[in-house]
Amino acid sequence: WGIHPDSTQEHLMYDFTAEVGDDLDIYSLDGNRYQLEVINRDSMLIDGVYQNTLELKGPIYEGELWIEGIGSNAGLIYGGVVGNQFFDVLHFPQLLCFERDGNRIYESDIYDEVGCYASKYWNSVDELSGSKSEVEVYPNPTSSKVFIESSERFKSYKIYSMTGKLVQSGALEQNSIDVAQLTKGSYFLKLSDGSDRKAVSQLVIN
Repeated sequence: WGIHPDSTQEHLMYDFTAEVGDDLDIYSLDGNRYQLEVINRDSMLIDGVYQNTLELKGPIYEGELWIEGIGSNAGLIYGGVVGNQFFDVLHFPQLLCFERDGNRIYESDIYDEVGCYASKYWNSVDELSGSKSEVEVYPNPTSSKVFIESSERFKSYKIYSMTGKLVQSGALEQNSIDVAQLTKGSYFLKLSDGSDRKAVSQLVIN
């Protein structure tokens, strides 16, 4: 439970007793209440103990993951992010890692790409030399197809959900990817040239 800065009433932040199909009344970070549906219930090994996880669907997007003992994969105070319509949907918060008593007990699916303290969004190619070249992914948000513009020649791609599931992959042909079959939500797009160069960018399907 928590108290929003604009309220004097306690509100539910997390409920790990919920089952698949349950609707949760959540007070999101924008100050509004949303009905979120539990679409999957599972567990995750955290610090040697299996903790409950809930995957949620909101009125705007789906794919938020709650992890018992940690919070949302959008961050501890950001439960209900899938119910929130951000002014800039590309700036969904993302929990990169979680430490307890100095021990790292959780790393997100993109931790290996950006580390624990990313200072910006991940739209550049990191080479062994340390140099960077920009990658443009557009249109973003999209509902059908995205195009990749870069000086690098990428050969393949992988798209992950916010919960770390691989939902689509393939060869990158004509620098475009058909994403029409993906449900609306926030994803991570990983591009690879088949050797050392890669790029990770957030992708929003509307």
